Amino acid sequence: IKLENGLDTIGNYAFANCRNIQSIDLDIGSMISVIGDHAFYNCQSLKSYVMPKQVTKLGDSAFEKCTELKSIELCGNHSKVSLEKLGYDVFKDCSSLEGITFPESLEENIDISMFEGCESLKYIAVKNNKINLVTGEGLNDSFGFEEFKAVVPESFYV
Repeated sequence: IKLENGLDTIGNYAFANCRNIQSIDLDIGSMISVIGDHAFYNCQSLKSYVMPKQVTKLGDSAFEKCTELKSIELCGNHSKVSLEKLGYDVFKDCSSLEGITFPESLEENIDISMFEGCESLKYIAVKNNKINLVTGEGLNDSFGFEEFKAVVPESFYV
C-alpha cells in the first residue's frame, strides 16, 4: 500500500488483519506522528517497514502477529527520528523478525515481553544508553528473561 503525506496518524486497527499487505510505502519525511494500537496487527504478509521520522509513538500491538516481518527500521534510515513511546506487545509474535535497533530518541525502558514469539531474533540494539531491557512493565509479566532466552535462537547470544 502507498500512503500519501497528508496523514498525521495511522489510526487504531487501520490495517488490522489485512493479511495480503506486503509493503507499506510511506515517505520517510511524512508528518505521521502516531501509529495507533493494532494498526498493522496480523498483517501476515508484511515483510519490512521503514518508520517515518516524525513518529513519536507506536501503539499497543502495532505490529503484533506480523509473522513475515523480517526487518523494521525505527531509526529513519540513519536520520534523526522522534520516537519516544512504545505500546505493549508491539512486536509480539513477529516470528520472522531478525533484528531491531531502537533510536536514541526513545526515552523509556523496553519490556522484553514485546518480543514474545520472536523466534528468529538475532539482535536488539539500543542507541540510548540510559535505556534498559526490563521485565514486568508490559501486559505479560509472566514473560521474563528465562522465557525470552527459550524463544530466541542461540545465535542471539553470539
